Amino acid sequence: MHVGSKEIFAVDALKSDAPIMVVEGEIDAMSLFQAGFKAVVATGGAGDYKSLLNALEGVADSKKFII
Repeated sequence: MHVGSKEIFAVDALKSDAPIMVVEGEIDAMSLFQAGFKAVVATGGAGDYKSLLNALEGVADSKKFII
């Protein structure tokens, strides 16, 4: 899934039934994944979080997000 000119990192996590953690960068996502949190996506930077939230609007109806 693209948000603006960037790709959402670990977009497959959106398929999870678990609450989805939204973090700023790829390193944050990988760190949480290694710590055992499997449903983590990254915005690709602080400047893109609004675009990401807008892109996830349709998904948000059936999921819980931790931002």
